Amino acid sequence: MNTECCSERLFFSLLRSALWGTPVRIDEPVDATVWADLLQLAKRHAVQGILYDAIKELPPDAGMPRGQVAEWLLEVDRIEHFNARMRAVIDVQRKVWQRYGIEAILLKGITVAAMYPVPEHRICGDIDWWLPDNDSWQRSVDVVRNNKIAVSFDSDGDAYYELNGVVVEHHHKGLKWPGTVGELLMLNTHILHHAAVTGIGMRHICDLAMGCKYFKGKYADSEYEQALRKLGLLRWTDLLHSTLRRVMNIPEEYLPVLPGARPVPDKDVDKFVRLVMTDGNFGMDRAQRYSGFFLRAGLFLKYAPWAFIGRWLRLIIGRTFR
Repeated sequence: MNTECCSERLFFSLLRSALWGTPVRIDEPVDATVWADLLQLAKRHAVQGILYDAIKELPPDAGMPRGQVAEWLLEVDRIEHFNARMRAVIDVQRKVWQRYGIEAILLKGITVAAMYPVPEHRICGDIDWWLPDNDSWQRSVDVVRNNKIAVSFDSDGDAYYELNGVVVEHHHKGLKWPGTVGELLMLNTHILHHAAVTGIGMRHICDLAMGCKYFKGKYADSEYEQALRKLGLLRWTDLLHSTLRRVMNIPEEYLPVLPGARPVPDKDVDKFVRLVMTDGNFGMDRAQRYSGFFLRAGLFLKYAPWAFIGRWLRLIIGRTFR
């Protein structure tokens, strides 16, 4: 038996079950090796908490060894404690921003977790604050520094620091589209930006799936399509939606109706899924820095907007020759 294929099939079955509440189908024998592989696969894609919500519904005869049950429980306990600590930091910072009259919008992370059936089990990496202008961003950074916290800056000029064991980032660049459409666009483009260079895993594909469900009916499909056209993202979104349909089994009613959408060949969906599965969360599973470069380049040249491709090439060149 090919344990890698078996563990991947079980991985996707459990993931769909956790997201949509559907029964898990186990059509082949699952031994201890497959269960062990499944946990490692879940860790590489940062979805062990999400998978656990489906695993706990399995019948007693599913065959997971007791030792591995204990491992899953420890993983989930760790995730719950970290997320609780993160929420505490967010609550403190919100009060600080209010005290200084700083408008700061919480992005991704805990906000996205709220869209899941069990928010506490979605792994959150860091806290991302978005400041609407340079002045707000600078004042927020000054407040942090005045509290004797060391602040660093990344290659995009965004500030970051650590607070109570949680990394916090301050952003003031990027996509500025108002309302719910902007939030959905953020989930969409987050995959694009990370898949291009550092790599992206299934956690962020799940985020988009949950976003589609959560936001459905809260925005006009025509407005979303207009935004995608303006940003050159319509073809890229065709690829994402085809992936959600084919791999994640997303119910069609959760997806926006886009009259301008075009079919995506199954082979391109397969390539994209293989890229994601090979990358792991933020490239955790990539053996080499530019692993899968030609596959990546082929997909992005076909589906990504030209403005993004230019930025992507500059990043690749900059990171290669710096």
